[in-house]
Amino acid sequence: MKRVLLALAAILAVVGINVSTVFAWTYSLQGKGECQTDGSFKITWTVTNPEAEALQITSSSNPTVVPVGTQIQPGSPPPSSENFIQTADGTKPGSFNLSLTGHFKSDETNRTMAAKVDLTDPCTQPTPPTTGGQGASTPAVLGTTTTAVSAPVGAVSAGGGGAVAQLKLANLIGIGASLVVVVVGLYLLRTRSFELN
Repeated sequence: MKRVLLALAAILAVVGINVSTVFAWTYSLQGKGECQTDGSFKITWTVTNPEAEALQITSSSNPTVVPVGTQIQPGSPPPSSENFIQTADGTKPGSFNLSLTGHFKSDETNRTMAAKVDLTDPCTQPTPPTTGGQGASTPAVLGTTTTAVSAPVGAVSAGGGGAVAQLKLANLIGIGASLVVVVVGLYLLRTRSFELN
């Protein structure tokens, strides 16, 4: 009987772990790049807070763009998003990265998200005015927008904003499997009790 109770306790502990994982605090980071009319790159980083508490940024790979100490307030209702703008030389395409670490007041666990924007083509530069000021600069042609979606550091980045959804779906499946184990455990416990009687 003692062994059966210990096994049941272990099963309930597993279920508790899976439930806490599903409801783990999280946030997301996205990046989008485009050319501006002055010939420079404009990279928009978007931090989305789906929780009911403020997200506190404790570390930033680019504090000029996202300062340490920044708070992403909760929405009413959640989620809420805040944009941070980075500009770069439009004649020098390349990869632009941002990594943020933050936590919530009710969950002191620091969680790191990272995103990357790849801009492969330079921006068209404005045509300088002709002598005498008679000419006008030509607006730059807007480049193709590239979007990067965050994933927890150490995980594969998922496109289309599905990283968080996929994580929660996997955890929900885990809870379902754990509940099945609990039901089987209770059935075995009941059967064992009848045998002892």
